[in-house]
Amino acid sequence: MHYRCSLAVAAVLCALLASPVIGQESRGDIVGKVLDSSGAVIPNAIVKATNETTNVAIQTQTNEQGNYELLFLVPSSYRVSVEMSGFKAFQRDDVEVRSGDRVPLDITLEVGTVTEKTVVSATTPLLETETANSGNVVDRRNAEELPTPYGNPRTLFMLMPGVNQGYPSGVKYQQAT
Repeated sequence: MHYRCSLAVAAVLCALLASPVIGQESRGDIVGKVLDSSGAVIPNAIVKATNETTNVAIQTQTNEQGNYELLFLVPSSYRVSVEMSGFKAFQRDDVEVRSGDRVPLDITLEVGTVTEKTVVSATTPLLETETANSGNVVDRRNAEELPTPYGNPRTLFMLMPGVNQGYPSGVKYQQAT
């Protein structure tokens, strides 16, 4: 009986302690739909995202509804390109992906030959309009130049918008002196 009680308490503690970890995704996604100039979906188009810092690329193909998902991208700036035979190639630079972001990017391809390319540049950053979630990247410059108590870089997260130092149970215990 004592063994079962201990096992039940351990299981409950594990569940409670693991719950703050659920929402701690460090990567982001780019999702959207590929359409032609008339608004019709384009299935089987090749969509590629290239990390502009490391030049590492990930690619996918649109499904029957023209939807695509580029998942688990390291936070960085990406160049997104789309190619499909019978259409001009599309490219958009500086698509910013941050931690936990799900960046919506719908793309319209123009009819043309593959040798023609449509490049979109000097655009405003994409905004997350579907949820209130926000992300940020602490880059090397911030980590080196901003003061941190005791040299602990984890304190830099407290400078991000919407972050507060909470306690899992909502109660802070302090010992009286």
